[in-house]
Amino acid sequence: MNNKNAFCLITIKPNIIWLDFLETMTNNYDIYVVIDDNSFSDIKLIKKYNTIFFIRISDELCKNNGYWDSSFIIKKNPSGWDKALLYFSIFNIKYKNIWFCEDDVFFYNMNTILNIDNKYPDSDIICSNITTNNEGYKHDWHWQQALPYFKLPWLKTMVCCCRLSNRLMFEICRFVLIFKKLTFIECLFTTIAHHKKMSIETPQELENIHWRNDWKNFILDKSCLYHPFKNIEDHLSLRNQEKIISMDTDTETDKKYRIKSDWPLKL
Repeated sequence: MNNKNAFCLITIKPNIIWLDFLETMTNNYDIYVVIDDNSFSDIKLIKKYNTIFFIRISDELCKNNGYWDSSFIIKKNPSGWDKALLYFSIFNIKYKNIWFCEDDVFFYNMNTILNIDNKYPDSDIICSNITTNNEGYKHDWHWQQALPYFKLPWLKTMVCCCRLSNRLMFEICRFVLIFKKLTFIECLFTTIAHHKKMSIETPQELENIHWRNDWKNFILDKSCLYHPFKNIEDHLSLRNQEKIISMDTDTETDKKYRIKSDWPLKL
């Protein structure tokens, strides 16, 4: 088992801002970028970022191995998520934990992730807030994605950025072997983990992973992750203004954050 955790960015095509940022994490993480666009062939870029592993898997290989249908919300099927799960379930199983991250997730620097890892070294899944469906109702969300595969309860969470253990990846692989496909990952990961009695953590640092949100008047915290931040240039702007974001460590006050500059930034 590798001593480092892996960090996997899932994207259509690599973005220079993301690649520059990921290079700052390579001392502590093995970095992977799963590219969903099979036409991508920028060899110069791949050679430039030689500390990053670039993964490109054909749609046919995914489907032939049962790795498809992980998200009906994404028009392309299989998607980058299917390819990432295939890769770390079959081709690369040496990591104790793997972070999966979509490219519209923002976090300040490597320590944001590293601090979470240090707090929860042995958890099987680290994710955003979880909703549990004990009754089997199907009309307030996409619970029909869980119905054919799982007994109650069903669980769901946003997985735009989450950490999965080797144990959970093995169970995802077993799911594919049985059903010859995946199902919606927002219910797949947590429902498997619950029924297999795995450890689940929903730390405060991931509470700001949402489907939609407007961050214009929101004070950001270096210790947390945020979704969605669709404009990648905004990621760079925020990281280059270190004084804007600062966590208040004064426990004697009720103030959670200290603002040191002109925040909120106009995004």
